[in-house]
Amino acid sequence: MNQAFRGLYFKEWKMMKGFFIGPFVITIILILLLNVTNDAPIINTISGLMAFGYIILPAAVIFSLNSEVNHLELFLHNPQSVHLLLIVKFLNGILCAFTFLVVLSLSLVSIDMIWESSSLTVLEMFSYLLLIMAQMIIVSIYPAVILFFFWTLHQIWRTYIGGLSIFAVVALLIFSIQMMSLFRTTAIYKALTDWGAVSISVNSGYSGEFLALSFGMFQFNGDLQSIIHLGPYVFYGIITVLLYFISAYLLDRKVEV
Repeated sequence: MNQAFRGLYFKEWKMMKGFFIGPFVITIILILLLNVTNDAPIINTISGLMAFGYIILPAAVIFSLNSEVNHLELFLHNPQSVHLLLIVKFLNGILCAFTFLVVLSLSLVSIDMIWESSSLTVLEMFSYLLLIMAQMIIVSIYPAVILFFFWTLHQIWRTYIGGLSIFAVVALLIFSIQMMSLFRTTAIYKALTDWGAVSISVNSGYSGEFLALSFGMFQFNGDLQSIIHLGPYVFYGIITVLLYFISAYLLDRKVEV
């Protein structure tokens, strides 16, 4: 790890340490509220809160970029490449999401060890949870890059239309979501994504329900079977890479300060 990267990451960490604590505070509050208002087992509550793992990375990237707005000139004229500046932000968001998910997973494993709700060993359960964590973080990169793209458009457009740029960006975002939803119903989308099914089995015998969930491109059922379709990963991965390089170029060359 070179000196420039260490310096940038230390700066990013100092700027984002408040955000890093936020998901844990919110989770504790929600666990307390949900256990007061309903009788659901705490293991189900914690597993449901793992869904926050999807939004932490996108939220961290946007929060970090917005924190740079007040001194955007210094950010854009940094002697380091724009890609290094952005990679630091994405890596810090990934670390935040990963830490959050690891803490929840360790909590689930600990609770399961106390109440013995599963016939799985600790290693088997934690390995399965690591699989879930990995795919959640991978999937969350896609919305993080999309938000980065629209954030960059906002920085460009506000030079010309001021505050109206936020409305233009939101309108374009809604339009894009609607077009993608329509595209998902076409035969072309099915042909591009409906391939590469891989089934992964985990030792059966689990008596609880907290893994009977659907997380993104994974499908889990009560028998601890998971099916991964490689097609969507490749399709959305290509879109993610293209949008990232377009956004980085626009930020580096077109945003005026």
